[in-house]
Amino acid sequence: MALLRLDGDLYESTMDALTALYDKVCPGGIVIIDDWGVLPPCRKAVQDFFAGRDQPLPEMHTQDWSGVWFRKP
Repeated sequence: MALLRLDGDLYESTMDALTALYDKVCPGGIVIIDDWGVLPPCRKAVQDFFAGRDQPLPEMHTQDWSGVWFRKP
């Protein structure tokens, strides 16, 4: 998968989507997280996901007023 766009809004739905789909994204693929900038539970889920994998949080790039994207290493 080259592109993953998440619009989960909530902690649980964002974490579930990352858990199920992140490993399917190819290296160099793009992950877009809607609501990063406006919904703290969404942001917390992403932070917890990477912390649980002992991986640093990727460098986030602003997509629009609420979303971010990053390139999977």
